[in-house]
Amino acid sequence: MTRNRSSKRCDNEDSNNESPADKPKSKRIKISEAAKKVVPVPAKKPTVNVLRTLSDLSFQGWSPGRFSHGHKNLKLAAMNHVNKLRVVKGYRPFDRRITFMTWHPKKPTVLAVGSKGGDIIFWDYNEPKHEHMINGQGPGGSIQAMKFDVVDPSKIYTASITGLVCKQDFYGRNTQVFLETDNKEEPWLISTASIDHTVKLWDIRNVKPKPEALHILNHNKPVNSAYFSLAHGNRLLTTDQHSELRIYEGPLWNHARTIAHPHRQFQHLTPIKAYWHPLEDIVIAGRYPDPNFPGYTTAELRTIDFFDADTGKILTQIIPHFKNGIISLNRFDAIGNVMVSGMGWDILVWKPFYPDGQDEKEDDEPTKFKEAETPEHFIKKKRGGGKTKKID
Repeated sequence: MTRNRSSKRCDNEDSNNESPADKPKSKRIKISEAAKKVVPVPAKKPTVNVLRTLSDLSFQGWSPGRFSHGHKNLKLAAMNHVNKLRVVKGYRPFDRRITFMTWHPKKPTVLAVGSKGGDIIFWDYNEPKHEHMINGQGPGGSIQAMKFDVVDPSKIYTASITGLVCKQDFYGRNTQVFLETDNKEEPWLISTASIDHTVKLWDIRNVKPKPEALHILNHNKPVNSAYFSLAHGNRLLTTDQHSELRIYEGPLWNHARTIAHPHRQFQHLTPIKAYWHPLEDIVIAGRYPDPNFPGYTTAELRTIDFFDADTGKILTQIIPHFKNGIISLNRFDAIGNVMVSGMGWDILVWKPFYPDGQDEKEDDEPTKFKEAETPEHFIKKKRGGGKTKKID
């Protein structure tokens, strides 16, 4: 009814200058057609947890990099959360060092951890009794990569140091398979890192007996890892075996920047592999202080460093208060709330602590963390499911 009255009023105003036959009706018709095409979008209720909101934005494919002001606010929120992380649990399931970790896609408290001996444990950090171990072959069976099957999470893909890639269930039954990819933007694109100083990008749709790489990214040193950005997929993060973290940007995969960072290779150390924060383009890497690295200080701590992928600048550093070991692996869960780290033989579980009660109540308070997580309180389980015992 309002539209009709408005139209009538306009007609009366125009009647002084022109006849009804001469009135332009096309403009009114266009507006009406445009109005019909407008689809109202229901308002989304704001979430209480800032990180949950970040996860929603990431899931919907929203790219915070397109909006600089919002991008900075989201990154700041993620860093405020990181600065509240504390180690709440530690676990030593193997008699060899940890070589890879990955989260279960459906169960947010379950992760799979692989060892140098080829053992794999499926561990629920909230239910220590709910675990299952697959025995490895021992020497030569080191697990270098793992990924749960997104269609059937009861299966997991593993890649060993011998080059064998297989798909197996929780009981160790396996069949040989091809590689997979984590690139959200281009799911057909995979990356491989090599000790021949290169990272290669491949089109999995063009698998041939002698396939050709789409891109070859040369490095100065052997390369430990190459991971696509979890937030957008349009960036590639590489870690060499000395002091360079490189970021490449798609679709042409140009070298955008280099982050100088000490993480040199050592024979009896799990290679340090920088990884992405799941919600923002933030780089996470364990530090192995090097006296020959520029800016080295005496008694420099072995921290976990967080870098801004846009600028290459360091954002913050965190460290377990009870033990200063070299942390080679770090993985956040899907919503960026809980982080697990691999430090030698030990799995560390990090959770946020809010002393003023701003967030959900944690299992323990920081004053109890130190007592509960000194090395002698870590529980060790022999490879193959031996008796549990405290470490001397």
